[in-house]
Amino acid sequence: MPSNSLSLPPELYLLVLSYLPDIDIRSFSSCSKACRDLTLPYLFRSLKLCDASLAAFRFGGTFHHLRSKVRHITFNNLNFSDVLQTITLARQYCTFLHLFPHLSSLRIRFLAIIELRSLLPIMILSRISKYRFYRNLKKLSLECTRLPRSDWIPPSSDSTPIWSRKDGGLIIQAMGMTLEELRSTELTFPEGLEEAAIQDVVYFDFEKQEKGLDNPYLFFTLSTSTLKSLKITAPGIAMHLRPANAQRPVFPAVEDLVIRLESGFGERHMADIALQFPNLRDFKIDTSHNSDILMETYAGGWRFKKARRVRLVWPVDIWLPSFDGKVETAILDIMVQNWAASELEEVEFVKRKKFWLGNTFNACKFTRDEGRRWVRTTYSGQSCDLGYD
Repeated sequence: MPSNSLSLPPELYLLVLSYLPDIDIRSFSSCSKACRDLTLPYLFRSLKLCDASLAAFRFGGTFHHLRSKVRHITFNNLNFSDVLQTITLARQYCTFLHLFPHLSSLRIRFLAIIELRSLLPIMILSRISKYRFYRNLKKLSLECTRLPRSDWIPPSSDSTPIWSRKDGGLIIQAMGMTLEELRSTELTFPEGLEEAAIQDVVYFDFEKQEKGLDNPYLFFTLSTSTLKSLKITAPGIAMHLRPANAQRPVFPAVEDLVIRLESGFGERHMADIALQFPNLRDFKIDTSHNSDILMETYAGGWRFKKARRVRLVWPVDIWLPSFDGKVETAILDIMVQNWAASELEEVEFVKRKKFWLGNTFNACKFTRDEGRRWVRTTYSGQSCDLGYD
């Protein structure tokens, strides 16, 4: 870098750094001590909680003076096969979140048996909702990965519920709340959220809520006027859909939507989504491996008139188990041509496959050329590259 570059006004550097990705900021910080001093607030604007990071930001720690600079926190390492360890660490994280008064983004990732899929986030959110930063959060993610019960709780020869067994008692003791308290807790959520991400089964018949919730995964329904981005995924488990009802909320500000659906998804569901999210710009639909959507799903015409980029499930003519019957690309070509009146710039159809060697996908993409004509390309890859899992 030029030797006199650090003589530039600090305000100019701060403006430039605010637009750089983390990888570029780290590279810049390694140039000199002066560069590192200048970039410190940006290097620690995003933090993954662990024993080392908590020690560094406690009073007297190496970075305790930078606590007010932290804007995003991820609950890290909540992935023990022993759920008691996960609960203990989650409570520890909650205890120390008050160290970061200006948080605007929180990502909670955890591994849990099915009995804890809702109770663990209820425990976490009921604790941190008392902190000053909570009501001002702009982004919240709840990401649950299912832990098979047999990985932690030995199979029982009787049908006694887990909460009536020793294992359940240990869990309740670790959580510090009785089962009745957990189930009766009415959660409050930040009402000004702009981004929400959920990784678990969510029934898409949610109704508009006016106050607290008992289901932590529906927190986004309290931010209908401010939410701009919504992502709902559940690896290996499809998202369920039910008939529309008059109380469904409308999200006029959402421009980016990602949802994972079950194979029963049809034309009426597409119409429901268009009504609830009328101003989408980026829209992605995913299904579980080997789940199909019939061609008739798209037969009602293109309803998302403001969408620019979409990724859809490659449809089939007829649904048959274990049969790769996706429609021909020529048929997709005709259908996309009929969507010409919209603002679409890119349309992608994806078909996922599951093999013993790994999970793959085939895709057919349509993009506009300079003459606004559609150009078709096909390709394939690994499912992990799709960005859902």
